[in-house]
Amino acid sequence: MNFSSPKFLRFFIAKLIKKTDEQTFLIIVGSIIGVCGGLAAVILHKATHFTFHALNGLSIPDYLKFFVPTIGILLTVFYMKYISRETPGHGIPDVIYAIARNSGVIKAKLMISRVITSTLTVGFGGSVGLEGPIVVTGSAIGSNIGRYLQLNERRKSILIGCGTAAGIAGIFNAPIAGVTFALEVVLGEFAPTAFIPIVISAVCATEIGRIFLGDKVAFVHTPFIINPFELFLFVILGMICGIFSVSFSKIIYKVENFFHELNVSVFVKALIGGAILGILGITFPSTLGEGYDTIQSLLQQNVSAVLQSDLEHSVTAFFGDPILIISAIFLLKILATTVTLGSGGSGGIFAPSLALGSLIGYIFSHGINLITQAQKYVLDEKFFTPLNETNYSLAAMTGIIAGALHSPLTSIFLIFEITGGYDAILPLMIVSTISYVVSKHYEPESLYTKHLAEQGNLIRKSTDIGVLSKIEIKDILEKNYKLATPEMTLGELVEIVKVSKRNFFPVINPKNREFFGIVFLDQIKQNMFESELYDKILVKEIMETDLEVVNIGERMENVMKKFEITDAWSLPVLDENRFVGMLSKSTIFFKYRNELILQNKS
Repeated sequence: MNFSSPKFLRFFIAKLIKKTDEQTFLIIVGSIIGVCGGLAAVILHKATHFTFHALNGLSIPDYLKFFVPTIGILLTVFYMKYISRETPGHGIPDVIYAIARNSGVIKAKLMISRVITSTLTVGFGGSVGLEGPIVVTGSAIGSNIGRYLQLNERRKSILIGCGTAAGIAGIFNAPIAGVTFALEVVLGEFAPTAFIPIVISAVCATEIGRIFLGDKVAFVHTPFIINPFELFLFVILGMICGIFSVSFSKIIYKVENFFHELNVSVFVKALIGGAILGILGITFPSTLGEGYDTIQSLLQQNVSAVLQSDLEHSVTAFFGDPILIISAIFLLKILATTVTLGSGGSGGIFAPSLALGSLIGYIFSHGINLITQAQKYVLDEKFFTPLNETNYSLAAMTGIIAGALHSPLTSIFLIFEITGGYDAILPLMIVSTISYVVSKHYEPESLYTKHLAEQGNLIRKSTDIGVLSKIEIKDILEKNYKLATPEMTLGELVEIVKVSKRNFFPVINPKNREFFGIVFLDQIKQNMFESELYDKILVKEIMETDLEVVNIGERMENVMKKFEITDAWSLPVLDENRFVGMLSKSTIFFKYRNELILQNKS
């Protein structure tokens, strides 16, 4: 036997599967995915930050800095169009789609390509984050290991969850957030079978990240101390975050659609986007990149560090307060993020959401401090001391993530882990929950799932639609019926009725199987025993033609809606108007029950 061959490896793995229970096997594979995902996160983090700081450290005139983001997006578009041949975007919807509609299959090239494209985009100043690309990378690792091991769809989905958790845990040093993101956002369910492998994968990735990137919280902040009066303000902040999250999602889609509808080449779109980013980079440098420097400055109450250009300092000096410039940076950060994604950049919206949250929290709290003049005139020291603006930046970060991504648990745990802000549990929970509820009320789907839901591709495996999606119409077609033709007489039809066990008779052209309608037994009962009518009535005169029909490739959830509307128990199935069989509601229910049993076992 050739011990170096893939066949031997598969043989060894097959033996391993037989000798270990499923949970143990998934834990072993999950830990491998965790290590691989952690290494991918380290490579992506180091490559991106090296590129970004190297370019920022160059002593070049401002007019040359204008071209840096353009070069990054052009290189990204070129790589995607001619080398990896993939579509741009933040990628997480593609992972959810792979689980829902593609049997957990993600292309192998995505294990590498998103690391390269996001390094080019973010490293050159694109206003997006790394979490989207690392989730795609980790998920692709999980999917392709599952494919190599020839695992079923359910197990591949769990391994995709492992890759997702590994990516988030490795890039943020946040294992709990990685686990909740995988379960809450990507898989969309808290399945007991998936939980332990995903946890192990996140732990392994976190340890790999700590070895190479260090074990430290991403953002240091001042102590989180509030008085009871401020809880009401956090309620208001949660509502603001929820409303903004909906607006942010809509702006992203509108800008993406704008670029999509431009009748120009992808390179011209990249030039347009790059030019906008170039202008922003010169006038408002804080709008470029992931935005982590902005977050850190606000959490340490070092607002002056956010202001980097002469224009920003001049406006601040003129008005005597930075709130107008911070508000401008907030609005322009939205523009920078949407333009980066719309013009062809590769990256995620996680990091920009955190940056926008920190900005909106500062604007909210600093605005209240200005209005009340609390710094100079304390109305009541017990209930109206100056607000600690850091607290509100921290809380709003949670609110934007919860509202935009519809992931309240992930938002809370992420802020806990990247800031060490465990003393902020109550305000974070208030802002996160209220933002999520408000956002969900106005926009039922998240940034990641809106397009999928509109296309009918958002299917969670534990739901009714998820179970129905596993049922193929061609697998449950019924053939035990008798056919009739339009020119057949009533007498000939009666002879067919005598030997049939069904109460319906599809009417077709026997030469090409063109479908005309159905004769139901109830329609001919009154004439069946009047033999004098046998030669006078033709089938085409009594058949039912106004029928709801099912297409052979139609989705089962649509089929069930047709059954509900018509109140029928059987519907004809066509393939381009060619009759292929009948579909029974009772057969679907039987198949549904079997699929449910299989899912519960797996």
